[in-house]
Amino acid sequence: MANVLLKYSRGGFIEKTICDKLLTLAESLIDDFVDISENNHEALKEAIRLNHSVYDMLFITIARSRNAVLLTLDKRLKDLAERESIPSR
Repeated sequence: MANVLLKYSRGGFIEKTICDKLLTLAESLIDDFVDISENNHEALKEAIRLNHSVYDMLFITIARSRNAVLLTLDKRLKDLAERESIPSR
């Protein structure tokens, strides 16, 4: 979320002064924080297999392990999730 806010701020889509408040709001929507160390090895394996970033594969592997829906505006990640039978929106 912080990276998205940074990009929106750099692009002039949101005021820099509200980024911190928006990050706090986004964090309040999270039900469960997952320590990425639980998924690092699997994410690396999947990144190599699928030729995609480890960062994004963390989202994929965590969603898959928890039978969760992956929420993303990243079309490439959404398409990859769907190819891997992970529901996404």
